[in-house]
Amino acid sequence: MFTLGELWVSRAKKTPVIELTNGTLVISNTGVLLNFDVAVSNNNTLAKLPGGSADSLTGSISDKTGLLTVTFGNSNKNKTTGYGAVLQGQTNGGGYFLTSTNAGAISLGP
Repeated sequence: MFTLGELWVSRAKKTPVIELTNGTLVISNTGVLLNFDVAVSNNNTLAKLPGGSADSLTGSISDKTGLLTVTFGNSNKNKTTGYGAVLQGQTNGGGYFLTSTNAGAISLGP
């Protein structure tokens, strides 16, 4: 296991913190739970693209810190929130989610 990091550079307003127009957000634990096609909008929210999972998704990236926050739902209408960070130079990010009965990884990338 290894850890990556880099210096965070704030961007101008209405500019995405990472250039990701056709990416994938994968929610997994021992296997893939959900797979979303996403883009990062000018206000640094995750826009769900056609394709991928039909489950609910909202997400954002802090333009000041690079904190990634995603909330996703399953077919039972349960909502889970996960947290992570993005790397501007790599155009990807990752993190985790925890519930009372489950835990797993979040991966964002091209």
